[in-house]
Amino acid sequence: ASRAWWSVWEDELSPGTRAKRDDRLAARLRGVVRSSREGGLDRLLVVLPEPRISGLLEALQRLPQPEVIVSYDDLLGKDEEA
Repeated sequence: ASRAWWSVWEDELSPGTRAKRDDRLAARLRGVVRSSREGGLDRLLVVLPEPRISGLLEALQRLPQPEVIVSYDDLLGKDEEA
């Protein structure tokens, strides 16, 4: 049932909208992978509905520029409290 719901959702989006979304996610994933490698981590778990996998793989093959991920804690500084 979940796969069917996601498939219908995907069909409702235009190809351009899907491509922009997948490109953005691919850029973020590349940024996370870069940051993780710099931090000594070697694994990343990506949870994604099955109907979105092919679009993301196509976006990753286009090698988008890695997007730098900035957390709220990074913006505040590690010693400050929210």
